[in-house]
Amino acid sequence: MRWMTMVRRLTPLALLAALALAAPASADTTTILQPPARSPVTIPGSDVKRGDRLARGQVLVRRLTSAIGGRRRILTLRCPSGTRHAGLGTFEGGRIAFGVVDRGSYIGRRSVRIRVIAPPGTKGGAVVRASIFALCATP
Repeated sequence: MRWMTMVRRLTPLALLAALALAAPASADTTTILQPPARSPVTIPGSDVKRGDRLARGQVLVRRLTSAIGGRRRILTLRCPSGTRHAGLGTFEGGRIAFGVVDRGSYIGRRSVRIRVIAPPGTKGGAVVRASIFALCATP
């Protein structure tokens, strides 16, 4: 009888813990690379090339995201406090396409909204994951 009471008390706690630790398969993750880290990508329109060390005042925000074949998704990339957007990039041959949704230039802004899509030829409903990088710099 004691065993059953203990199981009844612990089961809801175990379920809550499992839900708290589980992330949906489509969850995005964000990583920030700071100097003197090397850039894993070239950021078009900037002086940052693949393999270069990030300079003082630069950070690279890496957003691992997903896109579903046949669907569009809009997400927001924010620069850390005190920095502003200086360019966007992705791995060469990346399996995701993106474009800026905001009007005008995003350069110099703290956040930018982008549309993410799976590349042409991706089957409807198929999930592709890739990284998008935002170069953020102090103004």
